[in-house]
This record gives sequence, structure tokens and C-alpha cells, in this order.
Amino acid sequence: MANAENLVNDLGRIIGALTIADSRGLSNLLTESGYVVTSTTPDALGKQSVEALSNPRFVSGLQGLITENAESSISGYNASDGSKDESFSNADGGFWGGFNFGSVTNLLGTGAGVYGSIKASETEQKKIDAQIKLGQQQTELAITNGTLTLEAEKLRLAQIQAQNNAPKNNTLLYAGLGIAGVLMVGLIILAVIKKK
Repeated sequence: MANAENLVNDLGRIIGALTIADSRGLSNLLTESGYVVTSTTPDALGKQSVEALSNPRFVSGLQGLITENAESSISGYNASDGSKDESFSNADGGFWGGFNFGSVTNLLGTGAGVYGSIKASETEQKKIDAQIKLGQQQTELAITNGTLTLEAEKLRLAQIQAQNNAPKNNTLLYAGLGIAGVLMVGLIILAVIKKK
């Protein structure tokens, strides 16, 4: 992990040096890679460049920009341990002199990979958080639906109980019995009259 951390730190220092040595080139590279550059201060360019490391087009262009600036006139390069590393200064005082550009590909690849992994982890965590929130909302919705269903059943039960407890109206029963009684008496009278 310390090796990857050193590589990421070295990558940050390279980007930091480019923000000073070739801010216009770095700004143009960001624009060509699809980013909107709002400020060309070293801090803003550095931050936006680090964020752009997940873009393969930017990484490829960054390799070219480093190569173009290999003959920069800035001298001395502080290695990841903070000491002045003379292997990064060539005899004529160039900034990139003595730097092994074959390792830049590994450095950029590792830095971009680590940065991409961090961004992917953040994205995955956001997805997980969204799924958890969705699950909570679905559970709350199910509880609410269950509560509403329970309340509806309670209301229906109360209506049934109210109907069962209501006083019964026997008027129709009595009217029906009265009509049946009158018909019976009439039939008996009719039967007696016919027999005579």
C-alpha cells in the first residue's frame, strides 16, 4: 500500500509541477478531454487534473504533456520523501532531466487506477445507500398500506356490528302473517260454503 501511496504522491507532484510549468498546456488538455476549465490557478488546475485521472483520454494526453515538458527550465524535483532528488535534474538544469519516462506510464496507470478505484468505491457506496433508502421507503410503504388495510377492516367490522345491533323492524313480518291469516279464514269460509 505504501508503494501505491508513493506513486500517487509522485503523480500529484508531477501534476502540481505541470500546473506551474505549463498551466496553459494543462488547461488545454483538460478542455480537449471534455472538461470545462473555470480557473487556471495552480490549485484549481491541479484539483481538476486529479479528478480527470479517471478519463483515459486525459491520462494519454497527460503522458504527452509530460514528454513535451521534459526540457522545462525549472530545476530540481522534490521526490516523494521531500528531499531534492538530483536524478530529476539533468546537467543543463532541466526540470525533467534524468526522469525515467518509462515509469510515467506505470505511475499514471497506477495513479489513475487508484483514483478510479476510489471513485468506483464512492459510486458503489452511493448505490448501496440508495438501495438501502429504497428498501426503507418500500418497508414504510408496506407498513402504511398494512395500517390502511387494518383500519379499513376495522371500519367494515364496526359497520357489520352496528347493523347487527340495530333494532329490528318486524312490520313486514306482521303484515305477511296478517295477510296469510286473512287468506286462511277466507279459504275456510269458502270451503264450508261449497260443502253445503
